Amino acid sequence: MIQIDRLIIFNKNASKNDLINNINPIATIDNITTNAIINYSINSKHIITVNIDQCFDEEIINEISKYDKVIIKALSLENNYEYFMCSGSNNDIDNSYELIGLQLTIEWMSNMFIIDAKPRGLNSNLMLKHLREATEEYKQGKQFARDLDVTGDIDTIKNCNVWHDNFNNVLSDLQELYGSEVRRKGFEVALLYKTGRYENPVYEVNYAENLLSCNIERDFNNIVYGILPKGYNDLYGDIQYSEKITAGITIEKEYNIRVRETDTEKEDENYVYFNSKDEAIAELNRLAKAEFELNKVDEFKVTYDINYLDLCTVDDNVEKTYLQVGDLVRTNIPKLALSVDTRVISFNYNLLTEEIEDVTLSNADIGSLKVPTLNSVSKELENKPSLEETVSTAKQEVSDFINSGFGGNIKVYNNEIYAMDSPEKENAVKCLRLNMNGLAGSTSGWKGPYNVAITVDGQIIADRITSGILKSLNDKTWINMEDGSFNFADALKLVDGKLVFSHTNGSEGITIDKGGLKVTTYSKTNGMEEVAKLIATSFAKDRNQNGLSICTTGYGDYIQIGYERENGAIRAAMFFVPVGVPGEAGLPYTDAGIYIEDKTFVENLINFKYGLYLKSNGTKDHVIYNDSSNNYLNIFGDNGINLGFFNGDTPTNRLILHEAPPSGTGDLIESYGNWNFKGYTLHNLTLANYKLANTYANLETKSIAEVSALETNSTDNIRYVYKDITSKDNRIVLNIPSEYQGRDYDVVGVAKLGFGDYRISSKEENRFIIETDREMD
Repeated sequence: MIQIDRLIIFNKNASKNDLINNINPIATIDNITTNAIINYSINSKHIITVNIDQCFDEEIINEISKYDKVIIKALSLENNYEYFMCSGSNNDIDNSYELIGLQLTIEWMSNMFIIDAKPRGLNSNLMLKHLREATEEYKQGKQFARDLDVTGDIDTIKNCNVWHDNFNNVLSDLQELYGSEVRRKGFEVALLYKTGRYENPVYEVNYAENLLSCNIERDFNNIVYGILPKGYNDLYGDIQYSEKITAGITIEKEYNIRVRETDTEKEDENYVYFNSKDEAIAELNRLAKAEFELNKVDEFKVTYDINYLDLCTVDDNVEKTYLQVGDLVRTNIPKLALSVDTRVISFNYNLLTEEIEDVTLSNADIGSLKVPTLNSVSKELENKPSLEETVSTAKQEVSDFINSGFGGNIKVYNNEIYAMDSPEKENAVKCLRLNMNGLAGSTSGWKGPYNVAITVDGQIIADRITSGILKSLNDKTWINMEDGSFNFADALKLVDGKLVFSHTNGSEGITIDKGGLKVTTYSKTNGMEEVAKLIATSFAKDRNQNGLSICTTGYGDYIQIGYERENGAIRAAMFFVPVGVPGEAGLPYTDAGIYIEDKTFVENLINFKYGLYLKSNGTKDHVIYNDSSNNYLNIFGDNGINLGFFNGDTPTNRLILHEAPPSGTGDLIESYGNWNFKGYTLHNLTLANYKLANTYANLETKSIAEVSALETNSTDNIRYVYKDITSKDNRIVLNIPSEYQGRDYDVVGVAKLGFGDYRISSKEENRFIIETDREMD
């Protein structure tokens, strides 16, 4: 049989992974512990007290005493470990070393500080995650802050402001903000509507029968008989009365119900709006009526510190069911003909005897209860609650059925025995048959078919098996036939409405519950870490607007969507990166955003609300966006812009805009193609070496020379006629056509009209100059 350690001591700085996998423990103290009690409380301030006999192992005590604080890993209810941050001291009264501590997450959250946070429009789950990540310790990557898991199940949207406070103090404010309860379990802190099993009673206690001793506090004052519901701006409903009592006080209670005045009215998120006054009044009446049904305002308040008998007795091999704080327990008081539903406010769990002790029940508001301190627990519970009576009921039904079977016939043959409803097996209808191969029963005669059988090789065949719990020999696999819960060797289990697919080390891998589908990952370094959730969501203002959310949670750094190639490799087609990730982490993208790796085909318009950024190789991305000042389309490139087209597969430029002019040109805009302005005017234009509708500018004389090509004999021999030219200071300046600029050339001859002798006085890249013997006519 495997020995399970119950009490293990760790250094106060041990990580979640260290604690789960028992890495570097200080000591295991099972054999030297004389007392170990956990006080569970509905306010989540769970306390452990452990006493170690100093006579047993002084060396271990000396080792523990070196530390100001240590973590105790304690095997608690249902074989789950709980963790406590403890301090130790000598107890001279009984010569023991005493360790007392609070649940570990209290210490962690008290050491997480928030400078300034203003989360807006978040449910309880997202609110806790936002504030955890806003703590300085989480930002600094402190391990305990990253190990803390937070969650919630309240969809109500709330805002809050946090200024210079620790996370644990903020938690009490959040509890009031959401009207919630807090559950601490393992490394997780949860803001829940209610803790425990509260929808139906888990147990029933009969006053003066199995309620043996009781300290009771009653509050008969302020029992509500009637409620007048009030909405916004003197909107009233009808008084709603209790159906249980006939006298009591009537109170006015206000609700956040409001009538929508106009369709364009800006709605206050703190109110629920209705289109008509009648609809609003109907909702007020419903809410007031619910106060009696849900909050039991017409019942007197009662608190018990109780000592009561087992509620049912079952065999030792039946799965045990333990109390939880928050569980609903019904207290029957026959003398008053009254049943009061109370909840488990606190209890003690003895780790050494595995007994639940000192249970406190109450139906008062949780926020108004004074949770017992460590020293206030003074009574003992004789026996702990066990399994519900379903198994006992099934046994009784079977017993009654068997006991009613008198009057049958037994027939013994050489190799088998028959129990029948007839003296001869040939006439029998109901038949039970026993031989060397097994035992079988039939309601269709001795030849069968047999609808139930137990064979000698271990098979059980039946149309129906009535059972409370089916369990394997090693207790690792079981099925609860009453509530549908099951556990298949901790690999797959459904408990308390939560379906869990576990990792081989027992940690939760994938879970499905009312919070959605949770996905985790595992590494030897960090252990099991939550990374993502698939959850159903809706808008608070209109619950008819529902949807599906896929989001990173916990330690999730990205969402990857892709596919598996034929060679088994995973191709990432898209990344969602919610927060910036350091480059050394290995993620290909470090900035927060959405990254698409593959081609994207869109068969409709794309609406970019703010603009479009295109990655450049420079220091600034290219951008296309709307200029809100004039509603113009802005197109900006990092170093410049090319406009053109594809000539086949070849990109061809038609217009280039430069940030800086190309070397030696001085040009910021280059055009490769003719321009046709359709008769419109160019203003404020200075022309330099440009061809405009086959017209060239004579820069020196400011006259226009019209050019036409006469003939092209070859690519090296070109003739042009310049018309309507003028001269200045006996000089004529003629531009070379732009398509030939930059080439080596010679002027081999000039056929002239209007002047006499000439010479070529200058031959430049873009022009040549003719000096004449006189001004042109």
